[in-house]
Amino acid sequence: MAKEFGWAYVVGRQGSGPKGSIQLAGPGTELDHDPNLIWSDDLNSLLVSGNIIAHNFEIQNQTQTVFHFEVSGSSVFGDTPDDLHQFTGSLNASGNVTAHNYYGWGGDLDGVPINYYTNHGDNRLVTSVNGDTVNAEENLTFDGALLDVIGNIQALEIDATQFSGSIALFGSTDIGDAQVDQLTDGTLTIETGSIANASHIQSITLEGLLTSPSQTNITEVGILTSLNVANDATINGTLYVKSAENKVGVNVSDPQATSEILSTSTQLRLTSQRGVFGVQDLEYTDLHTNTDGDFTISPSNGKTNVTGDLNVSGDLVVTGSFIARTTDFAVSADTLTLGDEATDTIIVNADTMSVPNGLAIDNGLFINNGLIGVGDYSDGAKFEIEATSNQFKVGTTTEKLSISVENGSTTLSTNTSTLDIANNTNVLGELVVGSNGDIVLDNIGQVSSSVSVSSTTGYFTNITSSVITNGNTTINGDDIQTTTLDATTVNSTILGGTLTTAAQPNVTSLGTLTSLNVANAANITGNLSIGTNSTTRKVEIKDANPQMRLTNTDAVFGLSSHTYADLHVQSTGDLSLLPSSGKVIIPQLNLTNIQQGSSNNFLSLDSNGNVILAPAVQSGIEVRSRVVVTGNYSVAIDDYFVGIQATQNLTVTLPDASSLFNGQIMVLKDELENADVFTITVQAAANQLVENRQSITLASPGTSINIYTDGQSKFYIM
Repeated sequence: MAKEFGWAYVVGRQGSGPKGSIQLAGPGTELDHDPNLIWSDDLNSLLVSGNIIAHNFEIQNQTQTVFHFEVSGSSVFGDTPDDLHQFTGSLNASGNVTAHNYYGWGGDLDGVPINYYTNHGDNRLVTSVNGDTVNAEENLTFDGALLDVIGNIQALEIDATQFSGSIALFGSTDIGDAQVDQLTDGTLTIETGSIANASHIQSITLEGLLTSPSQTNITEVGILTSLNVANDATINGTLYVKSAENKVGVNVSDPQATSEILSTSTQLRLTSQRGVFGVQDLEYTDLHTNTDGDFTISPSNGKTNVTGDLNVSGDLVVTGSFIARTTDFAVSADTLTLGDEATDTIIVNADTMSVPNGLAIDNGLFINNGLIGVGDYSDGAKFEIEATSNQFKVGTTTEKLSISVENGSTTLSTNTSTLDIANNTNVLGELVVGSNGDIVLDNIGQVSSSVSVSSTTGYFTNITSSVITNGNTTINGDDIQTTTLDATTVNSTILGGTLTTAAQPNVTSLGTLTSLNVANAANITGNLSIGTNSTTRKVEIKDANPQMRLTNTDAVFGLSSHTYADLHVQSTGDLSLLPSSGKVIIPQLNLTNIQQGSSNNFLSLDSNGNVILAPAVQSGIEVRSRVVVTGNYSVAIDDYFVGIQATQNLTVTLPDASSLFNGQIMVLKDELENADVFTITVQAAANQLVENRQSITLASPGTSINIYTDGQSKFYIM
């Protein structure tokens, strides 16, 4: 093809790109280049990085080897029979291949004739005559089930599935099924299903029912599908099988249970997986009974999971913390003891506390059906105190007011010198002052007295006297002494004696009581706070020590110990149950706030001690976490399988190697087999390496890489 020359008129700046760049129209009037299209003077070649698409493609004066050639439709190579086309590598043809001559292995070729085939016939076996001739043997036939040989069989060893004939003489035979009336070597006879006169039988496989005496020389057997021992069995002096009792013992010849293991160390181990150094840990659970008869479960991860109800008929002893996060926590017990010593603190964080059957504290404080009683609550008063004396006392550490009812009178007393009544006091009946009734204030406001008081009308703005008395009530200085005080309002720093009064709805505050005894149930309409003045719950007890104690019996020296349980909310907000016995008995534990799952799920504890629902792992099956990646993704430290489903170019960033375990493994897989369509990059964290590179690219479709880390700064490809 002759060369043609023309001319071009170029408007724009100087050429773009390196030497050899093919110039293309750029933006505006400027020239541009494509780095994938270069003319090389050194190679005298046009370098194309990419595909060349053409309806017709003709190569003349070929001097360069074509490494990759793709075409759709029909193609023609050469134009004369003597053309030679050389291919380096494999040739894959999805259709038929035809040729006048074929050299090489032709196992998959159809329609290739045999040059010379003689004496052909049905079921005859073909034997070789020479290099290009085969013959069908008329005395050697096989119909798919029976090999028929007319003549002698001579071989050092014969392996067949069936023989038939009147006479069979073999020097050595290896036969799966031989049909003969009698097989004998002169001494050993096999006839009618029996072997007679055999001194030694050796076989790799011996099937059927064996009836023989004790075989003391059998020291090893293969994998048994079943084992039936009619009498007791002893294995290596360690394992004992008592057939009559259906019991098995390990290190004990007379097991007392169906299965008994005698050992001072761990008696039974249940193993999930064996440990492989640097790859996987040993996962197991040990079961052990010590010399005290205590049963210990020791899992390798420190957790014991119960998927259903846990029924404990005896004591449930928890040496560590017992944390149950649930909506309802019900304990059914005749006696519930919280705490085990005086320093324990019991904290109850609740909006309400219901006591449907009443609550008795130290057999002195009673709460029942909206009533609070100290000593008793049977009178039905909202707040009742029953005692032989000093029933009510309020005040501070130094100033106290006491109300005492005893000997048929009520005494209001105070340890200070004054008793002040701040507001007006209405006396419905007569006010009698003095033990002898020396001064009487009647209900119309008149005062009569036999001593030290004089008035025409009985109205006094101020009465001052060293002693005011009517014989029964005496006012002497700051003290009022009377057997009966009937007043609407009494204001005093100290009110001594026994008080007998009706319900006092206007008494809204009391001082510090040394004791409180309510005969009937007490009803507190507001919040009850102990140790705090700002409560947001119906009952709140604030104390750094255990906040509540439930006592069953007090200690009696030499007879009984103090049995109780303390409830303590710690500074962290954790609730502690501290029984004096060290045991918390829960007949049935039902955690209702856990999301319901399938029967294959189980309750477990996470790293924070929270009860969670976790999937069960079937024995013999290893399950690892899998995450699906469709875009740029940073691998988490607990990821194992990273399934890359790329529909775009994406980058997968490995985690900081120092945050992983030494030897931790991760698997990355091109699940959609798109690595040849989209660029999938796997890169390490900053200043870290994968092998000796900061990043690698998955090049082949369906590529998967298994990597492990040194736990410091580097990842390695397995």
